[in-house]
Amino acid sequence: MRTLMITSFGTAIAMAAIAGANPANAETPTPPIDIVDISRDDSSVTLRWKDVPNATEYVAFEEIFKGDISEKELNPAYRGKETRLEIGEMEPGEVTRVRLVAIDEREEVLARSIIRSTTAHANAADDGVTWIADSSGMTARIRVPPPPTGQATRGHALDEGDISTLNGQATVDSDVVTVVDGDYTGEETERYEVAAAPESTHTMRSTKTGNDGETEPGHRWSIEVSPLGENTTGRLEDERRLSERAVSYGTYYKKITWDAFIPDKYVPGPAVCTETLPNAWTKYYKGDGRGMGIPGDPRAETSRIRLNAGATFNSPRFTWEKETGWRFVGWDEPTTNGYTWLGISSLHEKQDDGSMKMVDRARASLDDVTYSNENFTSTSVTSRITSKASDPLCHVFKIFDAPAVDIDITATLSTDGTHRLSGTHDMAPSHQSWIKTATGPLTGETIADPPDFNEYSDAWQNPVEKCVYRFGNVGLEHLALPPIALSPPTHPFNEDCTSK
Repeated sequence: MRTLMITSFGTAIAMAAIAGANPANAETPTPPIDIVDISRDDSSVTLRWKDVPNATEYVAFEEIFKGDISEKELNPAYRGKETRLEIGEMEPGEVTRVRLVAIDEREEVLARSIIRSTTAHANAADDGVTWIADSSGMTARIRVPPPPTGQATRGHALDEGDISTLNGQATVDSDVVTVVDGDYTGEETERYEVAAAPESTHTMRSTKTGNDGETEPGHRWSIEVSPLGENTTGRLEDERRLSERAVSYGTYYKKITWDAFIPDKYVPGPAVCTETLPNAWTKYYKGDGRGMGIPGDPRAETSRIRLNAGATFNSPRFTWEKETGWRFVGWDEPTTNGYTWLGISSLHEKQDDGSMKMVDRARASLDDVTYSNENFTSTSVTSRITSKASDPLCHVFKIFDAPAVDIDITATLSTDGTHRLSGTHDMAPSHQSWIKTATGPLTGETIADPPDFNEYSDAWQNPVEKCVYRFGNVGLEHLALPPIALSPPTHPFNEDCTSK
């Protein structure tokens, strides 16, 4: 699997951490279809391409599951002679992925490409990713959402240490980042990590724009590009088979969690907090006493703030019958879900023997942490999670509440494996975020057959959790400063958020 890291707004730099070389194709690959335009509005995506020599027809298959399938084999979304395809009747922010094939009169494949895009959304509540994959490589165009002020944003690339640099693989034009991977072979799923941050001299410094003083958001994308697959016969039927395989396996649910915690077991209580007086030097606030890493119990008292949002996209419904066992009866309606959680704050006094005695405890108001769904379709959900929670046991000079932990993140999670995070957060405490995904079979032996209960149950109960963001605590005194943009990673980390 190939992973490219592009940190950009200004001069784009592509970086690759390659887990193994991709083998060269043993046979001459099928030529690509030259896609000349991909346009979109809030209800459709339109493709245009150049005519392929000797082609008598063009056939397109949609490769994302969008509900019950009744036919025994996957019917084309389009079959005809025109070099234009409009995929209509879509919702704003909905994802589509199309396998486009050019064939001759014997249904032999002359050229093929896979195209992925989304419909537009008025509030940019989509992941902004369009890509084309074929035998010539992979090209992605990523739309960068505007900052809160609407001004143009520039940026810089952070040093990634020993990760090799691949110059010229990414370019930036206004609010679009273009990523080109000429080494894409189409033999396996590839993932591309892209980060875009506002310009600053250092990640510790906030960047403000406009008169309102808001911090420009940073952005992170993880883009999953599906394989072309091997067409062993060179005929249209094999392309149908590859599309059926793609449609028959998909996402049950997808959720993002944002976790903010104090890594120290205890932190000294500042004298400006009225609750620490008198003898402030003996007062300590209890921290969470842990490092980076996804906690086992999502509601354990090991976090200051926990925010969660996501959706169930494809949930098959079964009923038990004594004679036949579990029987598929239909699909539940897609739903969104989430929760907010705050840890208990406690103030302790250090004793002569070094032990800590708790003198007070309280929990901040849950009104200070929120989650909301900005957009929801059968293929994607855009959620916003926020915090303005402060320590309820610290009032500065008896007048002001303690500085809040500011978090404002918008996440778009798509069923095809792509996601986008955008937003800002404070430099304290420590922050980490991960996405939990349950995927599995959506059909039986043929695409018209229902899913198997045991396969579904096993996949549902064994989701994959993958860390998508980390930022280490700089110091609680930084809570008084403006938040910073979502930052490109400075150190590599594992899927469970622990350090490599």
